Amino acid sequence: MALLYNSKYYHRDLSWLRFNHRVLQEVADKRNPLYERIKFMAIFSSNLDEFFRVRVSDIRQIKDLDKSLRKKLVTKPNRVLAEIKIQVDLLQEEFGQLFQNEIIPDLKKEGIHLIKYKDFTEAQKKLLLIILNRL
Repeated sequence: MALLYNSKYYHRDLSWLRFNHRVLQEVADKRNPLYERIKFMAIFSSNLDEFFRVRVSDIRQIKDLDKSLRKKLVTKPNRVLAEIKIQVDLLQEEFGQLFQNEIIPDLKKEGIHLIKYKDFTEAQKKLLLIILNRL
């Protein structure tokens, strides 16, 4: 991480991940209503999806440039991708912890329960099939 953070300029894609971490911090902020916190989770996920579709894709394309051109770059694509992976793994871990340890318990307090399909009763499974067949 130090190689990319201690340079004169901070890499824009890593800066973007910092911004998305700020979105995730809104999920952890209990001052926000539960519904808003869930919306921040959706925004975080959507942002991350777009980040991989656009930014990571662009960085991977840089790896296909002629080696002489790649040597002139300030930051190296492989280093950036490695740092992105580290940062995204940390963000995903935090996302999962927030969901499991805060959002789900807060939903239960509101009478909203997330049930896994394997825990459905037979009646619930039949109802789900009826609903899905109508779509």
